[in-house]
Amino acid sequence: MLRFFSIAIAIFFSSVLTSNGQLLIGPKVGVQLSYTSFEDKTNLEKVEVKPLLGWNAGAAIAVEMKKRYYLHFEIIYSLKGKITEGILDERFRNQSFNHHIDVPIFFKTDFKARVGKKNIYRWYGGVGPNISYWLRGNGFIESSDIDEDFLNTKIKYNVVFGDQPTDLGSPNSFYVPRANRLQLGLNFGTGLVFEPFNGQRLIIDFRYELGHTFLAQDAGFFGGGIATTEDLKSRNSGFRVSTAYLFNTKIEQRRKGKSTVNKNKNKKKKRLKKKGRRR
Repeated sequence: MLRFFSIAIAIFFSSVLTSNGQLLIGPKVGVQLSYTSFEDKTNLEKVEVKPLLGWNAGAAIAVEMKKRYYLHFEIIYSLKGKITEGILDERFRNQSFNHHIDVPIFFKTDFKARVGKKNIYRWYGGVGPNISYWLRGNGFIESSDIDEDFLNTKIKYNVVFGDQPTDLGSPNSFYVPRANRLQLGLNFGTGLVFEPFNGQRLIIDFRYELGHTFLAQDAGFFGGGIATTEDLKSRNSGFRVSTAYLFNTKIEQRRKGKSTVNKNKNKKKKRLKKKGRRR
């Protein structure tokens, strides 16, 4: 995890040091619909995999590399997962939640658009990599087999990274051997940019994340003798809709716009005073 953050921070600071443009920082929050794609499709004959509605929250940083061209950098907490329902066993249901720290690095270009004569706004398009670290996981599972062997029809579990113990472990544990906790993906996105005040930006972001790395190299399995395994040669992907409010940290750039406005106002006042004296 230390290497993960070191790479991300190095990319950020190198871009800041080489840029003379705006540096915008602010909070970001949104919702996302994540789904899972499998390398082996044969298991999908027994179960139906549905997307999971999650959320994300964190901070966004935009560095102006050149006029209209930005390097958009985020550090967000992201909830992903899936819902698996049985086809043969109608009582089978596994709802899994995977908690990630995501660092999307987004290269984007701004474009101006107009509604009517006066209303001007911006929209953008871009692409870039997504670095994700799998923090932890949890969920619950229920099936006909569990009803027969356990008192509870629904078992809550936590993800344990590593091999199953020799004593079969706990039924409240889902063991993930050879997990790929550091994962890579690709982001495609567009959005709208509004400037309610000088030096501030309201961004409405629409993004598609394409996963690349498998969750693990081997199948995962439940402890306590539950006869259920899960194919983890699968990838996280999904759609995100989020809102960010960014502030320009370079104060001298924010003052430029204000100073020119104030100067123009002062010039007008001086002209009016001169005209009054002449009369």
